This record gives sequence, structure tokens and C-alpha cells, in this order.
Amino acid sequence: MRYYSILCSLAAICLIVAPLNVAFSQGGYPPVQVQMPQNPPGPEMAKATGDIADSLQVLNEIMEIPVSAIPTSMLKRAEGLVIIPNMIKGSFGVGGAFGRGVFMVRQPGGQWSHPNFVSMAKGSFGFQAGVSSTDIVLVFCTKHSIEQFTEGKLTLGVDAAVAAGPVGRQAEAGTDLTLTSEVYSYSRARGVFLGAAIDGGVLNIDRDLTNRYYAAAGSPMPPTAWALVKTLNAYSGVANAPNEPLPPATAPASRPAYQGPSLEVLRPQVAAAYAQLNPLLDTQWKSFLAVPPEFFTPERSPLPPKEKVHQALNHYRVVANNDQYRVLNARPEFQTLYQLLQQWDRASAQLEDLTRNAGSVPKPINQQLNK
Repeated sequence: MRYYSILCSLAAICLIVAPLNVAFSQGGYPPVQVQMPQNPPGPEMAKATGDIADSLQVLNEIMEIPVSAIPTSMLKRAEGLVIIPNMIKGSFGVGGAFGRGVFMVRQPGGQWSHPNFVSMAKGSFGFQAGVSSTDIVLVFCTKHSIEQFTEGKLTLGVDAAVAAGPVGRQAEAGTDLTLTSEVYSYSRARGVFLGAAIDGGVLNIDRDLTNRYYAAAGSPMPPTAWALVKTLNAYSGVANAPNEPLPPATAPASRPAYQGPSLEVLRPQVAAAYAQLNPLLDTQWKSFLAVPPEFFTPERSPLPPKEKVHQALNHYRVVANNDQYRVLNARPEFQTLYQLLQQWDRASAQLEDLTRNAGSVPKPINQQLNK
């Protein structure tokens, strides 16, 4: 009986070891399939996460150049802030503009609230034709203007007085900054931000999207939203909520220039990373996490369009920011591709800035830009 037991034990060990030997002989363990949730997040949620991320970028860009920044004394006294990245304006005789962004309000303790989603629309008349994109920041300086906005839609220049916002160190030097207007506005079509009056724009709070976004995120403050709140708290000189990391004593330093690989170097890296992630995904997830096909084309072919890469990055952001997708988010294949897309976005933005500010750049950089 004892020998029989020993034989059974040896047979069991062989059954366990044999598959491992096969795995090692084939170069490692068989791939582990990710147990995905049934459905990926909808494109609307990805767009909402992108709106918050873009708003954070706009805030950093307006504050990183002292001579054209919003005065910190104004932010310290502000009651609310609206950021509209990439407001699209089109005109041919009769035109209009529309954009989506975020709205944040000062809380009783001095910190800023979580981002709420807003839209802004404006009609125009004239003889100009064409399409342009503008970043807009609105600083609300009175409780009355905030109350009007939160109670319903707000027409700038009608329901609340709007003035071009003061900028930079000269404004800070004026110790008696009166701030008599209810709302101060800043806009940037190209180059630096400038104070500019924006009358006639109609602002609406999208409460339905706000509620659905935070419900889908499963968190009162997803990472992207918290990054925006923390940054605005720092620029305003206030501490964050208890038990959260405190901001630096002064406003965050300007972001360092991108020093990573060029777009042409990143392109095959993105293609290789996607080839690693793809086998883990089902059909729906492959569609949601797809990257532009230009990543897989030969070296001399056109680069992926900036808008398509940005849309793909928004999809990866919403997965990274949502706890219900933590199984996928924890996979190194997902994280590698997500980080490469973030690098691509930063490299593309810096090269575009070089072209805009310098007028002409060395030929290798021009070749990387996909106009």
C-alpha cells in the first residue's frame, strides 16, 4: 500500500511538472488572458476625461509664462473658473462658435471643487470665412456671477459684466487691483494668452454629463480630475483637502521641455506595444483601444494625425482613471502603450510650438510634423 501511495504521488507531480516543461521549452508561460468587463467605456466618457486633461494643459500653459499669466492675486480672490479648450469657431457670413470644458467653484474652505462639465456657444455675424480654434479661460470674481451661472445658463456681457483680464507681473505690481468686473476673460488662438472681452457667449452647466461621468468613474475624484483640482489649488495658494498630498509652497514650476524620443522613433515602439496588448483584448476592447493605422505604416509615410492620436489617448486615459477597469490597467502591456501615447502627445505638442514660435525649424523637425 505504501508503494502504491508513492507511485500515485509521483504521477501527480509529473502531471504538474510536464506542462511547465513544455512552457519553458516554448520560451515562457502561456499568455494570461485578461478577464475584461463586458463592455468598454463609451466614447462620451473618454471625451469627458479628455476635456479635463486638456483643461489642465491649458491652465498650465497660461500660468507658466509670468508676463502673460493670470495674476495669482486674482486667482486667490476668484469664486469660480471656466476653462474651454479648443473652442471651435466657424464663419461664412453668419457663423458661430462652440466648445466644451470644465467649471470649478471655490468651496467654503478655500479649496476648489471637482470639475463640472460645461458648454459654451456663441453666434456671430460678419463677412469673415474660415475655421479657428481658441482656448478660453474665464475667471469669476463675484458670488453673484456664480449664483447666476449655477441657477441656469449665463450670457456673458448680459447676465454678467465681462472684461479683458489683466495679465502678468505688471498687474501683480498694481497693489490696488480693483477687479470691478464680474468676469474676466482670457483667450489664445495662437501664441500667448491675452485678455480679451468675450461678450455674447452663452454658458451652460451639463449636470447630466457631470453626474454620469463621476458615476461611471466609481470615484468622487478620478486621478485626472484630482490633478486639475490640485494644480488650481497650488496656483491659488491654498492647501488641498485633508488627507490629500499638499501642493508646493509656490505655484508649480514650468513644465520641463520634452526630452524623449522623436516621433519617428516612437512610431515603431507604439506599433510593437500594441502588438503585445492586442491578443489580450476581445473584439469590443480592440475597437475601443485601437490606435491610428499610420503607426503601422513604413517609416517615410505620413505620421498619424494629431486629432486621431489625441482621441486614442483619451480612450486610454478613461481606462486608467476608472477603478472598474483596474485589471486591464494593471497589465504592463496596457501601461507601456499608454505611456508611449503620452510621450507622443508631448513630443507632438512641443514640435508644434517650435514651428509656431520660430516660424521655421530644422528640416528633421519639419519632417516629423504632420500638417
